Amino acid sequence: MSANSSLVPPQRQAELPRGRQALHSSVLAARGAGGWLGLVVTIATTLLFVAAANRAFTGGYLAPLLGVVWDVETNAGGQSVGGHWLEQGLLALVQTIPNGGPELLVLLTSLVTGLAIGQFCRTLQRRGWPISLATLAGLLVALHPVTLYLASSGQPMVFAAMSIAILLVSVDRAAALSDAQSLMTLGLAFALLFLIEPNALYMVLPVLAIMPWVLVDMRDGISGAALFLILIVPSIVVIATLLAGSLVVGVAPETILRHWLAVLHGSLSEDSLGATWMSERGGTFFDPLLDLLGLAFGCCPVLILVLWRLLASPLFEPRRPHIRTGTAVLAVALAPLAGAMAVLFWHQQTRMAAVAITIAAVCAWTTTVSLRMTERGVWLLALLLGVVLSWQASWLWVDADKLAWRSAVLGG
Repeated sequence: MSANSSLVPPQRQAELPRGRQALHSSVLAARGAGGWLGLVVTIATTLLFVAAANRAFTGGYLAPLLGVVWDVETNAGGQSVGGHWLEQGLLALVQTIPNGGPELLVLLTSLVTGLAIGQFCRTLQRRGWPISLATLAGLLVALHPVTLYLASSGQPMVFAAMSIAILLVSVDRAAALSDAQSLMTLGLAFALLFLIEPNALYMVLPVLAIMPWVLVDMRDGISGAALFLILIVPSIVVIATLLAGSLVVGVAPETILRHWLAVLHGSLSEDSLGATWMSERGGTFFDPLLDLLGLAFGCCPVLILVLWRLLASPLFEPRRPHIRTGTAVLAVALAPLAGAMAVLFWHQQTRMAAVAITIAAVCAWTTTVSLRMTERGVWLLALLLGVVLSWQASWLWVDADKLAWRSAVLGG
């Protein structure tokens, strides 16, 4: 059904009271405007990412391993440089294009990120944000250096960030409905994350830990075990299917698992192998946790608004409907917890990736809450502050790769 079609038959519309007719017309108009807004923002942000990539390439910058990833095939020992399972599939698909090169990976991540931001703006508009503010919110997300870097340099972390956003929205839906469909959707979000992100286990564990608090039906042992089973079955099925499929094509299951572990341990990740942060924090938990918490609040100060709605708002505005706390807690704590657990076991984790997860989680949280006009203004100002600080401060620019990219894009 198109956005301009009516959910009420024409012969029934005339029977509706005038107030309901006006409300019905406004809903249809909002849906149509949301569709156009998403398309316009998608096109604009995709062009922005492509322009940034072109400027970086013109300036002599090529993301580390981008050309190597394009040229090197996955070997049986699992020492691939191409990423995780789904990323390898996408890479193989893009490589089938004649005369293609690494720039096709950049076009892919630029388009995918643009689509995600367009959908974000469309959702905000449907939740009552004015078109101007929803568009500004999307543009600020696109202009954040982390978003711009990941999209314009062909980084597969784009897909992991999107899966995190889907995961948090699924958590919110499960908390609201607690029906079988919402729980299965959450389970499918887990499965998607396992396909995309090697560190998925560290991201799934905090979500599973918070589910008994989020879902009332999980507060007794038997029902809790049944609901946990519903959540993890899709992931088990997906992984088992991959292993079975590897046998069909003559690849041993241990080869597939070695490929997964190779990415976990950062086979050719410059941040994992040479970054001072990883070498200093590896094998510890609380130091990287505090470091990533500070980085998250510095690069995405919208977290302050999340904490306000979570902790302070119920005290000062007791009559206001409380938000579902699970999504808010995950928006603040998921990225630092997942990053700290990964670093504890010396698994590949970059500070840039942690910020990307935080931005995706905050955007997902924003689409699940109703913010007043004042809070929307605070949201925009906080993100603008995060964009400015992230471009200027030294928090993110701690290695030669990121510095070279920023210099090429800014022309410095």
